Amino acid sequence: MGSVGVVEELVTEILSRLSIKSLLRFKCVTKFWYSLIEHPYFIKNHYQRNKNNNFGRLLVHNYDTNHKEFAFAVCSDETLADPVYEYLDLRLNLSPFIYGPCNGIFCLYNNVDSMALWNPATREFRPLPQVPRLDLPSSPGKIFQKILRNGFGFDSTTNDYKVVSIITFYENFCGYDSPKTFPIYAAVYTLSTDSWKVSEESVPANTVGNVFSIFYTYSRGVYYWLANDTNDQSILLSFEMGDEVFRNIPLLKDCIEGDFLGFHYLGLYNDCLCWIVTTAYHSDVPNYVYLWVMNKEYHWTKQWTIGPLIGLGSPLAFWKDGELLVVSGQWGLFLCDPSTLEAKYLGTNCIQAFVYHESLVSIKPRYGCQDKCGNSSDNIYVPNLFVVMPDPEGGLVGSDFKDTTVNPVHFVNLNNTNL
Repeated sequence: MGSVGVVEELVTEILSRLSIKSLLRFKCVTKFWYSLIEHPYFIKNHYQRNKNNNFGRLLVHNYDTNHKEFAFAVCSDETLADPVYEYLDLRLNLSPFIYGPCNGIFCLYNNVDSMALWNPATREFRPLPQVPRLDLPSSPGKIFQKILRNGFGFDSTTNDYKVVSIITFYENFCGYDSPKTFPIYAAVYTLSTDSWKVSEESVPANTVGNVFSIFYTYSRGVYYWLANDTNDQSILLSFEMGDEVFRNIPLLKDCIEGDFLGFHYLGLYNDCLCWIVTTAYHSDVPNYVYLWVMNKEYHWTKQWTIGPLIGLGSPLAFWKDGELLVVSGQWGLFLCDPSTLEAKYLGTNCIQAFVYHESLVSIKPRYGCQDKCGNSSDNIYVPNLFVVMPDPEGGLVGSDFKDTTVNPVHFVNLNNTNL
């Protein structure tokens, strides 16, 4: 028995060093290998080893002009010296809001009422139940329920993934000219129960997400948004994934006063929340980028000022050694050295960019023809729960959902290969 135990430990150590593509194939070798690769302890250790031993891969969300679709591609070269992109098998005919990655998982939102979780490495795609419709406040006019912003993260106290949606009501669909202000509420989705629950207390803010952020702003169990409090003062609104409590955090005065500089938003720098201000977003004028970083005590420190960046806009992400992933006015993606200000074109257009580590984290149930060994058919069907919705008045009207014709989103395996 002792020798068997040694062999199993050796097998575990070897498998923990392999790629996910190989592990999905090796699940078919023996029952022991299958149960080992599926075990939460192995999945956690494999992801942590992967994260500690390499910086991550560049994943870009862009528009594929050849297929007229929005797509996702991964660059396997961690150095980005000679970037070559492998397109993934998720293809969409509209650009979603993307939250992640959180332990290799992304949350997609179609900007109306449909969401889904996606693990690009295992090809699992899970549409979520629709956000619940709340009791409508009394008003003489038509009332619309509207999702303001979402957040996505991991609750380490329960080893569970959660999505939080911040919801309010308007007397017109767009909401910007609504003559009446309504309270803001939140609904929280938990992966393990596959269900939503609505918070009993209103969110302590007047507006949330009034400034668009192109970064994923989840850090150490907390998700952050820019917001205005009930006195209409600029604040940070945070949500603890563990206790599911919202908190208001004051913004640094220098950050607020820097609004006049131009485009400003939240981001993550070395896994710390940061405030980014740029003098130009997409412009031919020279661009300067200012960065403040917040520590665990909510104290802000100005990290650096970079510029002038000629022909480049706002940072999408931070690469190794503080290098910036920046887009040009034509949405071309560049890698910029903050010391020399030299910019290298990375050979693709880009809407969002992510530093991505693959993981075995499961978001079952799975859809499509995927067996227990991870083999998949060339085309994977995604149910109509995650659809491209037409604009206008097809949203939530009062307590009734206005039926419209929709087109299902589907996978297309461009490489015609199995994982």
